[in-house]
Amino acid sequence: MGLFVIYPAINGSFVVISPPSPSSVTYTETLLQSGTVQSLGAGQWIYLEFNVPSNSTYAYMGGSYTSNNNVEVGILTSTEYGAFTQNHATISNGVYYSGDNGGATLSGFLVTGNYYLVIYDGNFITSDTVSIVNTLQVTITATPS
Repeated sequence: MGLFVIYPAINGSFVVISPPSPSSVTYTETLLQSGTVQSLGAGQWIYLEFNVPSNSTYAYMGGSYTSNNNVEVGILTSTEYGAFTQNHATISNGVYYSGDNGGATLSGFLVTGNYYLVIYDGNFITSDTVSIVNTLQVTITATPS
């Protein structure tokens, strides 16, 4: 039996991570590159879908952003994203929620599943500009199937 490490997941549960086997593959999926500037009109949002495959032994989300006004950032499951499109207040129910602020650092482990990174301008009067400071990315180690 190998060594296993338990880390807290981004959603408050725990992730058991085993050391990569010689056949494991580590790759990084870039969601938004450092230096990217995204404009959001009042009440608008953008989303980026990504997947942590079932054969992954490690998945880590990281990056940071700033905004000229306050935006909300969430990492949502498919079900949570569906609820968000019907009621934007549910963004805070996701596996990660930044709060309504002018910037944050995303950092944490994810379990397998399909996710949406959502950046939402909940202000219905002014628009926002979001700047990516450190690339928003997911690093995954997986055993080839």
